[in-house]
Amino acid sequence: IVTEVIQSYPYVIAVVDELLDYAPGELERELKMQQQKDQEECKAEEETSGDCTIVEYDDFADSNMFFQTDTPSQEEEEEEEEESFVTVLLVSFFFFAEESESEEEEEEDDRPLSERVYINQHEKGSSSKLRCEKADKKAKALKIASKRLAQMKSTKKETKARKKKSKHAPTESSSLRRDYYTSLNSNALNINSSGVGITIGANAYKPRDPRLQDTLSGHLDQDVFQKRYGFLEEVQEEEIKNLKERIRVHRITGRRGQKMRRKIKEEGKGAWTTLEEDETELKRLQQERTTRHKSQTQRLAKQKIKKQLRSSVISGKAGPYFPKKREWKQMELEAKFDVLHKQGGDKAVDAL
Repeated sequence: IVTEVIQSYPYVIAVVDELLDYAPGELERELKMQQQKDQEECKAEEETSGDCTIVEYDDFADSNMFFQTDTPSQEEEEEEEEESFVTVLLVSFFFFAEESESEEEEEEDDRPLSERVYINQHEKGSSSKLRCEKADKKAKALKIASKRLAQMKSTKKETKARKKKSKHAPTESSSLRRDYYTSLNSNALNINSSGVGITIGANAYKPRDPRLQDTLSGHLDQDVFQKRYGFLEEVQEEEIKNLKERIRVHRITGRRGQKMRRKIKEEGKGAWTTLEEDETELKRLQQERTTRHKSQTQRLAKQKIKKQLRSSVISGKAGPYFPKKREWKQMELEAKFDVLHKQGGDKAVDAL
């Protein structure tokens, strides 16, 4: 039944639209009322013209209703009405289900319903083949896209190197260049290789950072640095002295402490801070001073040992001598005590 209905698609839609508006009992009443109206009109025509034929709707073969020409019994009519009603429900259900599932496809495809149902049945059987075809198309598209991307990269314009303003100007290099880190990272690409493991040679590019080059900034001499910036030690000693005074004033209570704190504020010896902040700053400065003095003492001890070894070689008492690590530590310790004794006497040695 459904296949026959699908073939006569426009006719079924008209039948569904009409039958869904009526229940089975209401349909009979509507037909009887229509037949009575036709009889009255026929009588009126007969009085005027004398010729009229009354049409019975049960015998009307071309009507839009599902009825036979013979007048059936009441049971047969009920069975036929039930069958027609079920058929209409099946058709309407099938139609609306297909419409909800393939709503987007119908917008794109204007083919008739019977043709689309036939195509869908054949496509379900070959769904695996369609998946394979889609996968092949996707793989081909990816291959084409990768080729185009490689071509775009190969045809990219090379950036021009910056020219020096003069031959005496320093070399400029961007801080965003990643090739500087190739020498630090063993897994990174080596720029100086030609791809076969052969180095380019003496003219190979060597990335360099001016901040880490000794040839550009020179060698740090601790003795010269201490002579030039020795005044910073005096400034630090003055800060330690002021902090000790402020801490002492913080701990004094009463009017005497208030007067002393007011006096320090008026003198303008730094911004006024709390006792805890002053103590933390004092500890930091004292630690810096201790570390600096320790490094100076160690450096002077090494200089003294090297001077003794050099003088012994020059005088001819002994040849070039390179002491072992244990001997070097012992010599450093002796020289350290000598330096401390010269700077602070026996008290400095005892404090150590």
